Amino acid sequence: MSAQTFPYAGRNSNGHLTGFEVDLSKDIAHKMGLKPKFVVTKWAGLISGLGTGKYDAVFNNISVTRQRKKNFRFATPYMYSYTDIVEPKDEHIKDLKQLRGQKVADQGGTDNSLIAEKWHAKFMPVDGSEILPFLREGRAKATIASVPNWYGDKKYQNVKGLKMVKVPTSEQKPDLVAPLLNKKSPQLQKKISKAIQELRKDGTLKKLSIKYFGHDLTTK
Repeated sequence: MSAQTFPYAGRNSNGHLTGFEVDLSKDIAHKMGLKPKFVVTKWAGLISGLGTGKYDAVFNNISVTRQRKKNFRFATPYMYSYTDIVEPKDEHIKDLKQLRGQKVADQGGTDNSLIAEKWHAKFMPVDGSEILPFLREGRAKATIASVPNWYGDKKYQNVKGLKMVKVPTSEQKPDLVAPLLNKKSPQLQKKISKAIQELRKDGTLKKLSIKYFGHDLTTK
């Protein structure tokens, strides 16, 4: 994991890993009778590192996509990530179509940056910590995010002067967020999937989501 995407995964004041996916990984490993060994790396190297065998699985808000399924395996999804637009309160962008020609700030290489380009926005690549200030300062009209990210920002960051607009599902279906595994790991895929199903059934998934996001984002 990248440890730069709290409340998914980050570091507390003591430098220890914390977050929704950190606790989830521990609970899954416990169900499997294992103890997880966390490997922290930059976002850009997460998927390539899995392909070269540096680690066995990636938990880092990874969306299930057709392209990724060609080269990797996914275990059972643990979160439903609906798309939203975050903008200043005085803006009136209500859907992705209205982003055409508008300045949209986001981190480069993310799924949301690809959505911005698909809808012909003027994409502005910035660091994650710069996105909300860019909006408040009027340097960008909006950012494309996910509903989980908004709830995380609302709970832990300064979102004063900003609002969230849910994107119609007719424009963008919700992403399924799931553990990413190597193609050569079918047995690990089955074991992790089984553990996630048990954690969903016993209410652990819901509790972790409410703890870190303030909302249950594990069901449709």
